[in-house]
Amino acid sequence: IEKNYFSYNYFIEYLNLSHNQIETIDNHSFESSSLYVLDLSFNRIKVFTQQYLLNVEYIYLNNNELNIFSNIDLNIVVIVIDLSFNNLAGKLDRSLRNLLTRVLRVNNNKLDLLEDGSFYQMTY
Repeated sequence: IEKNYFSYNYFIEYLNLSHNQIETIDNHSFESSSLYVLDLSFNRIKVFTQQYLLNVEYIYLNNNELNIFSNIDLNIVVIVIDLSFNNLAGKLDRSLRNLLTRVLRVNNNKLDLLEDGSFYQMTY
């Protein structure tokens, strides 16, 4: 998804791009948009480092090829983040540990380390 493709679009609140062949997403693709729900599930995304998801409360990235999910800048509560069925390995990224979320799905990945306090800040 190219730079600024959905940026400054104040009309789309629910965007479903699931079951496509999307591989890359520019960091500014959703900058200053009014998205409430972002569904990118069942694609071929390997890296997700969005820094401008200001209003999104539901993020679906399940069933991709994610091995990097980091540098996420979310300014509000995210109700659901689904990262299940990806290739996330090692430990949870710090950006996930600081989220205020109700549902975090990371099942069926390759995580092998949960540090003390990994979910300390995750409250709603």
